[in-house]
Amino acid sequence: MNPEKFREFKALLTSYPDIELIPAEIIVRLDMRELLACTPCEGELERAPLGDKVISGGIYGSTLVASMIVKKYDHGMPLHRQREELLRMGLDMPSASASDQIQWATDLLRPLWHEAQQQVLHAKLMQLDATSLPVRDKEHGFGIQLGSLCAYIGDGEVAVYLYASTGKKNGQRFGELGPEDFLAMRKGNTMADASNAFDQSFLRPELTEIGCNTHARRGFIKAIESKETPAIDEEFAKERGFDSVFDSTGSTNTGVPFVLFSKDAPDLTVDVEAALKDSEPKASAPPVPPVETSKKTN
Repeated sequence: MNPEKFREFKALLTSYPDIELIPAEIIVRLDMRELLACTPCEGELERAPLGDKVISGGIYGSTLVASMIVKKYDHGMPLHRQREELLRMGLDMPSASASDQIQWATDLLRPLWHEAQQQVLHAKLMQLDATSLPVRDKEHGFGIQLGSLCAYIGDGEVAVYLYASTGKKNGQRFGELGPEDFLAMRKGNTMADASNAFDQSFLRPELTEIGCNTHARRGFIKAIESKETPAIDEEFAKERGFDSVFDSTGSTNTGVPFVLFSKDAPDLTVDVEAALKDSEPKASAPPVPPVETSKKTN
């Protein structure tokens, strides 16, 4: 092509999106701390403060430790796998150091943990459920021990998850809160299943027990599909417009011995909400101070 002719062409640029990933990398940041002294007055030396770290004077930065916490508790990535990932990036972090950083960092988050508990405890409706959780316990030779994890959910998006080393209703170690320990701080409407771990707690008049419809529905569906729970007195149910009546003891986990079931039952959400509102303690009127009357003397 003639170069003179080529100059007559205009360059047109087109762009195409190409989504890529910039891999993480380990860096060593060198913090320079200025040391100042007042020469004329021969005053004390002053040094600039240290930057933010989980442990003052530690070698691991707060961003590194924060990423380890997110991977462990949000992504479910064990520390030994995180150490393998860090090793591929050139950092050989000892296992003891990794464990210490997680422990020290979560200690710094303790105020948020307490605030989350308070929000859940003061919710209009608190829901809770517990499940068993096998863990390796160093106090028992790193053997598998069956602990428990209990979830407490409030009105908003705040939830509290409390681990206990056993499945008992009370914590067995220092700092542990079992279901009964946590419910002792609660007043008002509380939704739970019929676990016997909650029985003593719901004997308190200031704690209102609300049955879990999810557990009940699951039991009904299981009974209908598998026929494991025989229907009792079908004629009684049919005469009153119900499809079946089930002996739900130990099946629906509601603690109710007999449950009438109808496929076309109406939605009672509004009625339940109204009943809950009526069950809330009414605010007592402030006391009226006595009226002082003056006696006239002649």
